[in-house]
Formats: sequence, structure tokens, C-alpha cells
Amino acid sequence: MIPLIGRRIVYFALGPALVGLVVHMMWSALYGMIFGLIVYATHLKGTSAVISGIVYGVLVMLLMSFIVAPIAGAPNLLQMLGGLSFTLGHLMFGLVLGLWPVVRPQDFVSSASRQIRQAA
Repeated sequence: MIPLIGRRIVYFALGPALVGLVVHMMWSALYGMIFGLIVYATHLKGTSAVISGIVYGVLVMLLMSFIVAPIAGAPNLLQMLGGLSFTLGHLMFGLVLGLWPVVRPQDFVSSASRQIRQAA
């Protein structure tokens, strides 16, 4: 463990940090898949997809911070990391999700529609 100096002493341990990173990425992948299903069902495109992604990122932050994390006994990350950096991170997550249907619209077309387009 490496002590870091600041307002308070914080210790960094590689093992728990890696576990936290993997768990965080798994939650991110799950919420990304859910957003993909929402886009597929609602046919979001263009600006509405980008705005929806940004809003979705903030909703994920609120859900995880105020419902899931307290149930799991996790610390209040909004308070630990600071609200601004935490919110900006989730806005970026939502922005990337919202850009997904804009940059790769073919990911949101059913296989039947894809076959019809290829035949034409």
C-alpha cells in the first residue's frame, strides 16, 4: 500500500483497485447494453440519440449513487470524488453512448431489415 498525502491519508492497494475497476466496467457494460436496447426499440437517431445518451448517463449516476451503492454498502463517491468530476465522468459516458447510434447506425437495424437492404 502506498500512502498518498492530501487532506487525509488515503492508501492505494493494487488488488482492490483492480477489482473495483473490473466491477465498474461490468456495470458500465450492462448499462451500455440497456441503452443499446432502448435505442433499438425507440429508433433514436441524430441529436435526440446524443441528448438521450447524456441524460441516460446522469440517470445512471443518480441510480448508482443513491440506490445501488447504499444497498451494496459502497462509500458515497459523490462526496469522496467531488460532485463535479463525478458528474462530468458520467456525462462523458452518456455522450459516448449517445454517439454510438450516430456513428454506427447499422448496429441498431434488425437482421431482417439488413437482409432486405443487402438484397436491394
